[in-house]
Amino acid sequence: SPDGRWLATCSAVGVTRVVIWPLDAEGGMKRVHDLEEPCGDFSFHPDGQRVLVGVRGGSVFALPIGAGAKHRLETEWEGKVQFALGLTVDASGRRAAASPFNMNPSIRAPELRTLRVWDLPSGEGRTYSLAHLTDESWWGFESLRVLPDGRLLGAGLGAGGVVRLSLPSEATEVVSRETLYAAGGASFALSSDGRRALVWASRSAGADRSEELLVLELTDGTRRRIETHGKSIWWGAIGSSGRVIATGDTEGVVRVGPADGGEPHLLLGGHAGTVWNVAISPDGRWLASVGDESIHLWPMPDVTKPPLHTLPYEELMAKLDTFTNLRVVRDPDSSTGWKLDIGPFPGWEDVPSW
Repeated sequence: SPDGRWLATCSAVGVTRVVIWPLDAEGGMKRVHDLEEPCGDFSFHPDGQRVLVGVRGGSVFALPIGAGAKHRLETEWEGKVQFALGLTVDASGRRAAASPFNMNPSIRAPELRTLRVWDLPSGEGRTYSLAHLTDESWWGFESLRVLPDGRLLGAGLGAGGVVRLSLPSEATEVVSRETLYAAGGASFALSSDGRRALVWASRSAGADRSEELLVLELTDGTRRRIETHGKSIWWGAIGSSGRVIATGDTEGVVRVGPADGGEPHLLLGGHAGTVWNVAISPDGRWLASVGDESIHLWPMPDVTKPPLHTLPYEELMAKLDTFTNLRVVRDPDSSTGWKLDIGPFPGWEDVPSW
């Protein structure tokens, strides 16, 4: 949740169950909601009292964290698309939006290439056609966020890259689009103030990884290419301040570094395969990464200091020596020529840090 007090998870073992876990001592008991269909996307309400969930089949539910029953938000796609994705709530907590989503095949029916926007206090929704802005290659918006000025930022396969949408106020007008970054496929993460976006993209719409990474300044349209996070990016995150970025790649490597493109810290050994998602905690102290079989929580490195792997050899060895009393030393009697030597532990006057 935006205040870091709650964590929402979804499982589909036997029954689809959304569990909202308290992350502080005052949070109380966990909340459990059973749904009929598997989850596709989450979005917390800014007040921290509700979470929106998009599920298979295109339905959207508002689930209370406290007492109360779940509430269905009508999408007009129920039973016609695979999922509802891109759930987002504006900073005021009054407006929410979502996108239909189909994967193989795409959303080919023009009447389904739409956005749904709700006025949350009344529960009333309005559908905006995107048929004039999309074609049969559009899958829907995997990434969708409400910007401070009320416009929407969207990205996904068939969208043409990262686009900014202006919604009309009159029924006779249509949605207009501005392409901020053209790409075959793209996703993004938005800073909490809505002024900066981290974008990962590929030239090819069918690519299984993103080879491009950049920071977009949404106020003036400037962009900064990031060349230090590799060419096999799967997902990314940006800190609430917009000054720290993180990525996970298809080879199991998590990188976190400054948004100016400086050399990132490498977080290794957590995942053997693709890192499907990364997230930075609201207070900036933790980084979470998700792989096929595990979730890892990493203490956030100090990105203002040089990463460990960039230190000069002598400085690197001196730092490693402060962590452990284990040493690998030569041993002519060993089959490998080496052995592990366990020396006396001297104790830490100051706990070492990376």
